[in-house]
Amino acid sequence: MAGETVEVISETRDLKLRPTIRLPSGERLACFEAGSGSDVLVIHGAALTSHDMRASLLEPLAERFHAVAIDRPGHGRSTRPPLGGSLRRMAGIVAEGIVGLGLSRPIVIGHSIGGALAMEIALDHPELVSGVVAISPIVFPEPRLEQAIFGPRALLRLAGLKPRMPFELDGAALPLLWRSIFLPQSPTVRFETEMAFGEVRTDEGMAAVGEDALALGFDLARNAARYWTCRTPVEVLVGDADIVVNPRLHGETLAALLPDARLTRAPGLGHMLHHFAPDAVVERVERLAARGSGRAG
Repeated sequence: MAGETVEVISETRDLKLRPTIRLPSGERLACFEAGSGSDVLVIHGAALTSHDMRASLLEPLAERFHAVAIDRPGHGRSTRPPLGGSLRRMAGIVAEGIVGLGLSRPIVIGHSIGGALAMEIALDHPELVSGVVAISPIVFPEPRLEQAIFGPRALLRLAGLKPRMPFELDGAALPLLWRSIFLPQSPTVRFETEMAFGEVRTDEGMAAVGEDALALGFDLARNAARYWTCRTPVEVLVGDADIVVNPRLHGETLAALLPDARLTRAPGLGHMLHHFAPDAVVERVERLAARGSGRAG
């Protein structure tokens, strides 16, 4: 599949954002929202919160759409049941949130593990969404460093113990992690100033990251056998310099397996490409929105 390429831009837009917290039945879902128009739901990746999307995609999206960036269930200010790190359980909470937030068949944008969650929603609740944009998605099972780094936190919580490690590692390891996921680029000023690092760095936050990592292998193995059944149109956007999630193993293979998918490669960009090519993401959302309204095939 030849795919497409995109031009890197550095433009930012300064729009007023309104942070909101809504309460679906059972769990709390926290979000930022901005703009007006058709609905778009934005889901962040691992060891991040909705602040990452506020610092990158929310404002460009808000020029054309009503954009809602959520804290993934169990992360930031959102809640989920104990040991609720499976994609299926998170997808159920987000599906409830789509209804509770009054969103009308939104296009769902997911980055990294958020891309895996977006695909889970499309597979489990296709009636609630009109399209998916999967950015640097992790969608097939493989051994991951996150399982070794954060998995012990989840195991401690499973054993009924406080999920604190016996040595203080977070202060040094997490800033290194946040820098490394941007490679070969560097973190943007907005990311460094607006990301809610303190919400991730808590013991509970780290345990939630570990739960996600440990559950991911089973979830993705199950989904790998289902991708061919997906009838939701999907735009896959990968950076060809991504060293965090292999774009060929994950994004390109996903696009090849899905019945209705289009692949775009962003040359020279890494895992956090949405910070450097936001207009490329917006263009893919616009293409899906045009299809949904019957203006394009």
